[in-house]
Amino acid sequence: VGVTAAITAKPVLLDAKKVSPDIVQAIRASIAIPGLTSGPVIIDGVAYLDGVGAHPLPIRKILEQFKPTDILICANGGIDDSENFFRRMSWRLLTLKSPPIIREVFATRSLVFQEELEYLRAQQFCRFAILWSDRIIGTLEKNKTKLIAAADRAEEHFTDLLCEAKNQI
Repeated sequence: VGVTAAITAKPVLLDAKKVSPDIVQAIRASIAIPGLTSGPVIIDGVAYLDGVGAHPLPIRKILEQFKPTDILICANGGIDDSENFFRRMSWRLLTLKSPPIIREVFATRSLVFQEELEYLRAQQFCRFAILWSDRIIGTLEKNKTKLIAAADRAEEHFTDLLCEAKNQI
């Protein structure tokens, strides 16, 4: 579970099988958005925030820590992940009361995303595929009809991809 350490702003991957008190708290920490939630979530005595801050695409950490041979990324952003003015300003406002180190890590997350994407594309020891979203669903979407339609599109897309992959084996 990807989180951002609330004191140091460093990226951390928590082992979901070993976190205390439980995996639910780890997931809560991974989505603890500064300015929207009541604050950091404590896991094993350490305070954590939303993982997107410190590692919006934690490729290096995953490759170093787990040494996978294959990676499938289901990205919920566009291929260039260039955030529009509204999104940049939203993050600035949300992190306004956060310590400077947290504000900085969330402000530069798009640059980190691009660096990690370039690193992934340059490495040669792990096969990977990236499935980019259609961006019809926005951040914090709550419309049930839109969410169900997006899930149906994703299921259809995955089914087609898996059938194609099976035919190549």
